Amino acid sequence: MEQGEAAAKAWKNAIIAHRDDNVFTKEDFDLLIGYGSGLGSSDIAGQLLHCETYRELFRDRLQKARAEAQTKGKLYMTLGVAGGIGVALLLY
Repeated sequence: MEQGEAAAKAWKNAIIAHRDDNVFTKEDFDLLIGYGSGLGSSDIAGQLLHCETYRELFRDRLQKARAEAQTKGKLYMTLGVAGGIGVALLLY
């Protein structure tokens, strides 16, 4: 962050700089950048409202991610078991 740089711009630059360092989806990045775009753009009441709004959006996204992880976890477990059985049958 450069001295005198706006909070929203610094936030966006930090998110973009670390895009490849994590497992966030495009939707996650869009949400994070959207959150940062409202930083420093209004009075205290506006900032609190902005934070509350995005807290709910992040909460919804977290629930969706957990549901997706649970579904994909079951899928990968099933594929692993089926693959193992397939290999065992080929070797037998």
